[in-house]
Amino acid sequence: MKTYFLIVNCLILIFSTVKVYSDIGHDFFANLPDNSWTQVPTHNNPKREGHAGITIDNEGGKLYIFGSDTHGDQTPDNAMHILDLSTLEWTDSYDRDPLSRYLIDDDGWTMTTTGRPWAAHIFYNMVFLSDLNAIFVHTKPIHNYPAHALINIKPTDIAEQSWLYFIDDNQWMPLKDSLPPPLWAEGLSYNPILDRIIGQRGNETYLFNSQSLLWETVSSTGSHSSTLESSAGFNPISEKSFRFAGNFPVSTQITEYDSVDKTWTPLETVGTVPDISRGGQPMTVDTINNVLIYHAKDEDSTLGSANTWVFNLTTHVWEEVTPTIHPPNFGFNFMMTFYEKENVALYYVKVPEEGRPEWSGEPELWAYRYKSANNGDKNPPAVLTPPLSLLLF
Repeated sequence: MKTYFLIVNCLILIFSTVKVYSDIGHDFFANLPDNSWTQVPTHNNPKREGHAGITIDNEGGKLYIFGSDTHGDQTPDNAMHILDLSTLEWTDSYDRDPLSRYLIDDDGWTMTTTGRPWAAHIFYNMVFLSDLNAIFVHTKPIHNYPAHALINIKPTDIAEQSWLYFIDDNQWMPLKDSLPPPLWAEGLSYNPILDRIIGQRGNETYLFNSQSLLWETVSSTGSHSSTLESSAGFNPISEKSFRFAGNFPVSTQITEYDSVDKTWTPLETVGTVPDISRGGQPMTVDTINNVLIYHAKDEDSTLGSANTWVFNLTTHVWEEVTPTIHPPNFGFNFMMTFYEKENVALYYVKVPEEGRPEWSGEPELWAYRYKSANNGDKNPPAVLTPPLSLLLF
């Protein structure tokens, strides 16, 4: 009988421990103060993702990072890194491929002998697709200098590529059935109204259909003020995709896409527009408060100093928020997303020692929960129309 009670007590202790451990993330996020940045106590952090892409599975509570800064003399990283937002533990879905596995096929696509894309700068070209439980990545590894030297290839010979990573199968698939458009570093967003991933360059807008796995090209008018290294998102108030900022030329413009008129139109904004220097726009859409959260690198700063701005998607008013602590932004960082389940923006950054390059730094994840200073100005949650494909059944 004593043995029986001992076993029962041990099982109770084990299950209690598992429950407490699995609730670490929820307890941390639940106790965050409003309008403050707080470093998230994650474990087993990935190391070389300075210019990578980031996306989130809100329902599954998983954060995904893919890509690599590809600078320095270490092996570039093409692993898929996953943060369990319940346990705050990072894991890799597979080991990074050594350079000896890198190759380029007859179509100019860069891949490994294991069927995976090269490590590359991904920026804002990574999207989670819930209907496929897969991650879409658009890439062109023109900065993977160690691989270029090994294979003796010029960056101009590398093709633009679209890939899908199927989470359940832990497998990559190159999307070769339609020619990938020239959208590397242009910024992509998922539009739930159209059920499409949307990108734009020049007078053409490109839509990726996650059912047919094909790209569609639409002639459009208007354009974003900047090309390359822009961010992108979906406005739940206007129900339109948008592009934000960019580096050629430097801009803080927000340009929305009207899928009916096939027109890109700049938004007229109110208030002081945040300063920006060339070097990346970590931005995300807070779908609880219907605001754009932007962590801006100070102009001409090389020390990582930054300020946080909020753009109201209803009133189009910019507001600088003044938390006591600002996580650094050293530039070329597009790694911010919104965890709707816990109502927090998540920002990933690498922090180097003084005088050392950004890619050499230690990674940190920061969380920010926005709350309007005037509750009367808080936007009600948007009600989204289901995709047309769902309405037909």
